Amino acid sequence: MELRPYRGDIVAGVTALALAFAYDALSIDYENSGAAMATDTSGAYTSILAAAMACCGVLCLGRAGLRAWLAKGRVAVRQEHESWPLMRILLALVVLVGYVVSMPYLGFVAGSWIAGGLLLFILGERNGKRLIGIPGGWVIAIYLLFAKVLMIPLPLPFFMQ
Repeated sequence: MELRPYRGDIVAGVTALALAFAYDALSIDYENSGAAMATDTSGAYTSILAAAMACCGVLCLGRAGLRAWLAKGRVAVRQEHESWPLMRILLALVVLVGYVVSMPYLGFVAGSWIAGGLLLFILGERNGKRLIGIPGGWVIAIYLLFAKVLMIPLPLPFFMQ
């Protein structure tokens, strides 16, 4: 059973599981802190987020295994760019880390818009209108929901603080 073409799914699944376990382990201190008790959530959000990440990891690993099992017996076709799915995942991780690091400087709106456009580009979108419009629409929707409806402040750029 050749798992080489499904490396991207395997890497994504293992990464999501590792992040879920790390996030859950790091959130144990938060669940017992006064901040969690004051918000009446007592760590429910962190547990739900860790469970969702773990489910994504299991689904990615299951998909890789299922695709390999279904392909068993068929002639393996060598792909021209075998490492491209792995490169996409690594590039997406670099963009996400850069997004988190730049959030205090760029703020939510600009940082999310830029990161969303870069992620769409990594996923293969080349239409300029879509690269600007899709992240812009999501940023506006999230801004309206959190800042205006739920009254939860979002990070501002450094020059507006």
